[in-house]
Amino acid sequence: MIIISTIHKHKLSKQLFRRPFDSNLKQKYNNYINILNTLIRNRKKIYYQDLLSKLHNNPKKMLNNNSIVNGNINIANEFNTFFANVGKNIEDNIIKNGYESEESSVRTG
Repeated sequence: MIIISTIHKHKLSKQLFRRPFDSNLKQKYNNYINILNTLIRNRKKIYYQDLLSKLHNNPKKMLNNNSIVNGNINIANEFNTFFANVGKNIEDNIIKNGYESEESSVRTG
């Protein structure tokens, strides 16, 4: 159904390209795209919910399923890197801007 709807969207796009000032066609195209995008989003959500419900008792299979984990691992790694370096980044910014505290200036001076 999604493939057929995508083909229809492309046909509407071609028609709109030939008649760019047809406001009714433009409105029809925009409505169709919005409905199709909502449909695709919902189907993805259902697909991943079904996949997770099938794999929820088997963490090994869940970790081996690259379609779910790769995106989440990349996001988790970025958060981990950011939060692991927060203290060092703040310290570097303080020293670069000349705002050393009295305690740190006593140690260095």
